[in-house]
Amino acid sequence: MKHSLRLAGLLLVISSFLFALLALILDAEAFWILEEWSTRASFRQWLDSQGALGFATHRLTQFLVFLGAMALAFYALWSGTCAVDDMEETKETHHRRFVLGVAAVVLLFQLVIPPSWSSDVYLYGMHGEIAKVHGENPFTKSGVEVLASDGCESASSCDIDYYVRRLSWSKHPVTYGPLAVGLFSLAHQPELEPRDNALVLRIWSSLATLLSVFWIMRLWGSAAALLFGWSPVVFLSAANGGHLEPYLVLCLLALVSLHRWRVRIKVWAMAGILGAVTLIKVPFAGLAAPIVVPKIRSLKRANAALFILGPLFLVSLGYGLVWGDTHPFSGLMAESTKTMRSILHLVRHTLMGIFKEDWILVLRWVSLLGVGCWALFRLRRVFDEESALREACLIWLLGTTLVFGVFHPWHVLPVWALVLGLSRRDVVFKAWLYLAAAAPLFVYGGWVLWGVDSFSPTHSGLIGLFLFAPPLYLLKKEHSSSQA
Repeated sequence: MKHSLRLAGLLLVISSFLFALLALILDAEAFWILEEWSTRASFRQWLDSQGALGFATHRLTQFLVFLGAMALAFYALWSGTCAVDDMEETKETHHRRFVLGVAAVVLLFQLVIPPSWSSDVYLYGMHGEIAKVHGENPFTKSGVEVLASDGCESASSCDIDYYVRRLSWSKHPVTYGPLAVGLFSLAHQPELEPRDNALVLRIWSSLATLLSVFWIMRLWGSAAALLFGWSPVVFLSAANGGHLEPYLVLCLLALVSLHRWRVRIKVWAMAGILGAVTLIKVPFAGLAAPIVVPKIRSLKRANAALFILGPLFLVSLGYGLVWGDTHPFSGLMAESTKTMRSILHLVRHTLMGIFKEDWILVLRWVSLLGVGCWALFRLRRVFDEESALREACLIWLLGTTLVFGVFHPWHVLPVWALVLGLSRRDVVFKAWLYLAAAAPLFVYGGWVLWGVDSFSPTHSGLIGLFLFAPPLYLLKKEHSSSQA
């Protein structure tokens, strides 16, 4: 079995290498963030000199390389988990360093290439520059507005112009919270190029991911740590994409750990972490809140009220500090009108086809109120750590499906970390296991196969159906069985 784990680790490293190799041949029209990578240009020139450029850059070739990388990653996850399960039955512990080491290597492979699957890390850089270099408020001013103001002497010498020309979301203020913008500002170094600033954020995200793998190992064992750290959705989103989700994972793991620790500041620490999650991005409070319900239940009414007021005070203080001439939620409100790869997206475009009118402003409130009321009803079932994890992941699954109109693979990360605390036979675990595998397969695979057309309403809706129909079927099947 030791050889089996080593083979699984080797296959995962090869998979990460193939993803890095794929970035050298991807279509620049769909993956503009690779356009200025000098290594890519040199490699393509070499392919051209060998007469292989047409073959290498063909969509089918790229898609087959992508499928090969995904297949190796999935097999490595399965065989590695089986090997670790056998080792833990015999009380072996030496495999833990190997699990961490392989996770570090696959993250490193993704750091040596530019971001390939998401431009969000450049959006972080733009907001960091707006706040740190230009002294403007990114909650009330967009990148386009800063470029048009006196903040830039000339567009050609201004990094903001680099972002504005490449990011469609540069016309909106920031959608993240004050704590996230503080992180962007802290990471931003004015003397560095935008790509180098992006690398700083990607390194930080990778370190947060490694710490999360270690923490999960301490909480739920090596098999859980392997399922998280070796998952392609993790290393492609953290090291390659530099996303914020690994920081949210750390906050959620801290909440779970505080349930188990007997420390005097436990209650206030949990309240502070809940506030911090909200200040990173408001919607994720819905994922963190169910985890603190058992603690609230154990408190007297006065103390429970103080516990609830604590995060509210922190959030009010955080947003009060960034409140400008207008409220700081305009970017978040603009984001709520977008839909892509979700059931809400399918409903929206079906109604548009029937009534020739966009109903998103009505749909978003109906879905939010409906799922929100259902979530409050489900919280009555939360009494301990296991029920808190299960209900949090179940609520977030329905929220991701029906409320949050835009779905990206990195949205899986925080829930994927929590669901590992459940039994692998639990239907909620199975649903998120499917999403963790299907998200990079269908979303990134759609980009490789269809290019920019994958963002069309038809293709986006089709991907959303493949993503969310199977998990919803699993939940419905379990509900029917329990009723019978």
